[in-house]
Amino acid sequence: MTDVGPIARLRTGISGFVKFIAAGLAAGQPCLSFTFDEGRAQLRRSAAGWGIDLPAAEQAGLLSTVCDYPEVASVEDHFLRIRRAIEDVAPGRLVIDTLSALECIASPRALLDFVIALVAVARQHGITTLLTAMPAVRHAPDIRPLIAGELPSLTDVAITLSYYEQAGEIQRAIAVLQARGSAHDPRVRQATVDGDGDGMHIREPIPGITSLLPGVAALKSPCQSPGVPGSRGARHDG
Repeated sequence: MTDVGPIARLRTGISGFVKFIAAGLAAGQPCLSFTFDEGRAQLRRSAAGWGIDLPAAEQAGLLSTVCDYPEVASVEDHFLRIRRAIEDVAPGRLVIDTLSALECIASPRALLDFVIALVAVARQHGITTLLTAMPAVRHAPDIRPLIAGELPSLTDVAITLSYYEQAGEIQRAIAVLQARGSAHDPRVRQATVDGDGDGMHIREPIPGITSLLPGVAALKSPCQSPGVPGSRGARHDG
């Protein structure tokens, strides 16, 4: 599984992160998470905002969390640390948040090799893994880390979270890019966060949205025909 888009750094993304962990804990699966651009205290506060008590899970021995900034080690050393942790913890679920942060210490080829090796280890151990990546500039979707474009080819499920404009408001759109080996809903749906502690909600399909990937997400006006100059679109992430 992978998330391609800004999901790692938005409150919606934190919601997805902790809900993924919470689902594993509820199923009795040991969980392991590596976070490369958020401190432990901040991560705990964010999770608590969604009703997830990370310290309690850690104290119970069900969750191991490592919060490091990319610069503390080389990408090779980060991989070795993750592999050792996998062997020690034997997790059922693994989170790497976010791969994009590692681009500051590794070449595109080195980071791709890191992901390939990591995916191979996770598959060997039968671990359900969440990898996140985000655009280099949140509201400039054409400027995106190279690794974000490589992830769908390396993973079983790829999800994108994007932005679009509607009636003067910025909205979120979510879509499944691929689900290897199984059918999936290809429609682009609205994603909302209501602040009720239940995380992100997937709403109804968005009618008229076009060109979600990459560049411009646009909502067609019912008063305009395709190709008519003056059609308005919104930039998006994903």
